[in-house]
Amino acid sequence: MVESKIPKVVLFLESSRQYGRDVIRGIVQYSRLHGPWTFYREDVFYNQDKRRKKDLSWIKKWGANGIIARDFDYFDKLMELGIPTIIASAFIDRNEELIEIITDNERIAQLAYEHFSRRGFKNFAFCGFNDMPWSKHREESFDVIVKSAGFKIDIFNSNSSRMLNWDKEHPA
Repeated sequence: MVESKIPKVVLFLESSRQYGRDVIRGIVQYSRLHGPWTFYREDVFYNQDKRRKKDLSWIKKWGANGIIARDFDYFDKLMELGIPTIIASAFIDRNEELIEIITDNERIAQLAYEHFSRRGFKNFAFCGFNDMPWSKHREESFDVIVKSAGFKIDIFNSNSSRMLNWDKEHPA
């Protein structure tokens, strides 16, 4: 039996939101250009509790050549496998030791400012989350851009990105 030379890639990526679907779409496009690759995909968003109890040794047994993961509760266990791993997480802060797919939060803030500025807006606000690194990065960038353009900005951050009680959140 001849062993396949097609790379095997494990994808721990959610597909319930547009961002996750876009990441998967980009990986598939890359595979079409530079592949082919064989994928194993598990949706991380809905299987966190199941995976916590799961032994990850199957990844090595399957012969995986790489892993692409997002919002995985225990990156350290993935890293212990010794398989090249790329992290695409919106919920952890940048880590120089990891290879990451990151969002260009500065560019997103710039595009938001340009969008409103072209429409004549002169009052700016940012609404974000204190517990989300991506939100804090966008806030900082948007704040700098708006102020450097000579405008004032109002900032509101919810203490949690989780669904909160409207009666408690509304006064803030």
